[in-house]
Amino acid sequence: DVDPLQLGKVLMSMMQNGIYALRKKKNNGVVYDAVMRVSLLLEEHNVRIVLWDNGIGIESTILEKIFDPFFTTKTTSEAVGLYLSREIILNHNGKVEVRSVKNDYTEFIVIIPIHQSINTKSNE
Repeated sequence: DVDPLQLGKVLMSMMQNGIYALRKKKNNGVVYDAVMRVSLLLEEHNVRIVLWDNGIGIESTILEKIFDPFFTTKTTSEAVGLYLSREIILNHNGKVEVRSVKNDYTEFIVIIPIHQSINTKSNE
């Protein structure tokens, strides 16, 4: 029971951030096999979506800030806001977690209840 357009925007935003991290690592001269994984796990009451990449990672000093409004480490034209993504997930009665190690990997975990009462009309 989700708004597919809104959830699609969230997943695309997170994947764009992953692609950015992969490119940035390669542009920094690191020789490695760039990997991005997206997995979906159906649990008893939830759907768990995991987005993982082995790009530049996120520094531990800013990990707590990445969901703050207007926070970005990128130029304005490159920024894809995680604040709005988190808000959409929260509006679906879900939650998002992030794990990351600088220069190693980043993993976003989106957990959304399978059944819920949400307003799926985009104009209300």
